Amino acid sequence: IEASRGNKFVFWVVNAGGDFAWWATEKIAPSVLVRFLGVRPALVAAAPRAERDRVMSVVKSVEPLSLRFPGINIDSAPEVHELPLEVITAPTIIISARDDLFNTLPAAEFAAAKIPGAKLVVYDTGGHLLVEHQQDVRIAVRTFLAGAGLIPPPVGPKP
Repeated sequence: IEASRGNKFVFWVVNAGGDFAWWATEKIAPSVLVRFLGVRPALVAAAPRAERDRVMSVVKSVEPLSLRFPGINIDSAPEVHELPLEVITAPTIIISARDDLFNTLPAAEFAAAKIPGAKLVVYDTGGHLLVEHQQDVRIAVRTFLAGAGLIPPPVGPKP
């Protein structure tokens, strides 16, 4: 996560188990929480209303924060070790954005290169929540699943 005073504050809130503090920050300074979730606040501010509402619903879905405390701490200091990705046989699609503040693209590229037949989809913008790419993601996933024979191909209009 990008280092900033806002993120340091949010990590303090997480570690303090601050359900009230998260809620208050959501009301007073939601951009701090948006950045904490891996998205540049300016990207959300420029997005259409429906997309801003979707991002804020993700922010709200974190509540109660205290229930997420163990997972957030694991995610904040992951144990890094190489996994045998080359043995994965399931059809795999990996989606990331170049401007994800969690910097997931290097790991996505690494996994896509190791998993046989994996498809990598990368958006230039969108942050960790893929802001303004929801329809594109749905189409990419449906196309991928149909190509893998896991769902029927889309049916076009009948003549």
